[in-house]
Amino acid sequence: MELAPDDASIRKEIESVFGSAARPKVFTVADGDPECMDYDRLFHAHIPVTLPIKEFVSGMDPLSELLPDGMKYLFPTLVDFVLRTPCQVHSGWAGVGLLNKLWGDSEFRQQCTAIEKDVITKFLRHLRKTRLDLIGECYSIEDFDKISSLWEAGSCVLSTPAAQSTSSAASSSPSSSPC
Repeated sequence: MELAPDDASIRKEIESVFGSAARPKVFTVADGDPECMDYDRLFHAHIPVTLPIKEFVSGMDPLSELLPDGMKYLFPTLVDFVLRTPCQVHSGWAGVGLLNKLWGDSEFRQQCTAIEKDVITKFLRHLRKTRLDLIGECYSIEDFDKISSLWEAGSCVLSTPAAQSTSSAASSSPSSSPC
């Protein structure tokens, strides 16, 4: 399935930021939990391009156990899953697991660089612009907006022209953020 031009553009930007992430030696916490170990075997058995999408739309949530380095390594593929799959009744949209991970995994958010946070913020804005109906049908617009707010808070991506001009003026001061 060919991506629409705006989907392809955000996908390319995500690939440029996350595409060089190293394959982690460990994908999940090896705590002996059978489900966690199954997910670990799944991630170890594949490279990003061979990861089966069916694992992410079947009601299972392999991302729930994925450590931050694994998220970075797989993020472009997970974005592909989100952009390429529709919501199916009593099945999943691949976006559900990814959105849950972006909401609940503060360790991943904390380990992301400013550039990584920026591209995730842009991706979330893209989803809101292009898939609001899908988000409402398969997830929750209110919860999606909470996720977006979390990522925007740590991002250098500014939402309004007024904020941009304020930030530009502030960026000339020595105490400004690296954004």
